[in-house]
Amino acid sequence: MGKPKRNAIDFGGNEQASASRNASELSDFETALLSPAELARHWRVSRSTVDRVTRREGLSRICLGTGRNGTLRFKRSEVEEMEKRKTFKVNPEISRRED
Repeated sequence: MGKPKRNAIDFGGNEQASASRNASELSDFETALLSPAELARHWRVSRSTVDRVTRREGLSRICLGTGRNGTLRFKRSEVEEMEKRKTFKVNPEISRRED
């Protein structure tokens, strides 16, 4: 028997149940949290901009570990909700300048 998959987490000690989990369930679990680097790539900004924006918007930070080397994650659902709040359409009639 080979090594278990690194991304497969089995909290109940049942390898069979873990192996039968379908790919979509695992991908949903893996993508529920975003790292600052993933968020920076998504927004096409620097890591410091991610820190500034997430603090200003009050997004929850999940800290795994302590100190400078602790791992930080953000909830994808909160990021998506903030993006919806910040998205707007420009009305071409208003933005057109009358000369």
